[in-house]
Amino acid sequence: MSDDASGFLESLSPGMRGLVQSRVRVIHLRTGRTLTQPDAGDAVHFVLEGVLSVVADSDDGRKVFLRRLTAGDVHGAVRALGLADQAADIATEREARVLALDNETFRTCVESSPATAPWLARTLARDVQRLTDRLIQVTTQGARQRVHHELLRLVDADSAAGLKALAPRPNMAELAQLAGTTREMASREMRDLARRGLIHMSREAIDITDVESLRRHLGATPDRPGSNAEAPERPRED
Repeated sequence: MSDDASGFLESLSPGMRGLVQSRVRVIHLRTGRTLTQPDAGDAVHFVLEGVLSVVADSDDGRKVFLRRLTAGDVHGAVRALGLADQAADIATEREARVLALDNETFRTCVESSPATAPWLARTLARDVQRLTDRLIQVTTQGARQRVHHELLRLVDADSAAGLKALAPRPNMAELAQLAGTTREMASREMRDLARRGLIHMSREAIDITDVESLRRHLGATPDRPGSNAEAPERPRED
């Protein structure tokens, strides 16, 4: 069980803990599957393993990437408590396993168990920080740097040194969505990296021979943009 799921259960009274265990569901999500409405918005999801993306619809109908979920993350607590109207979809980047607890049960647990307050505060504070980081990235980086940044984020920084591969290969539409730019821009930047010999793209995967060299080339670290970022894109004026 993930740390946050365990922390949530440990904060409950024995009676509430039993209620949760009787109502929680385990969901296995294959790579490429998306939880759409109402499924994505009717429950709080505790990620046990895998990688997922939270995406929402913009006013003009585009899918907008909000944040990534990995083991230990929780999604849907704000909506379950009635503090958000719009629900977002959950797309599976890598095969995942999550616990789904219906909103009503989650809300009952929080309202009847004061000990959940510290756990909930930590969870929401972490979400706010991540969304703030995302906002800073989108507003201070140009499209080129955002594509580079997202490519690095897709690489597992904890894996062993040597050949790295993103498999299955993310398509350009997905990469553009993550970077908040166009498919054409994402394709152009990936081709440029391939010409420089920093990546190799095949139908099945994107191979990276040396992640640290790629970071040095891009002037970036796993967590923050480098100092050589170009000016962010300006909105068009009508």
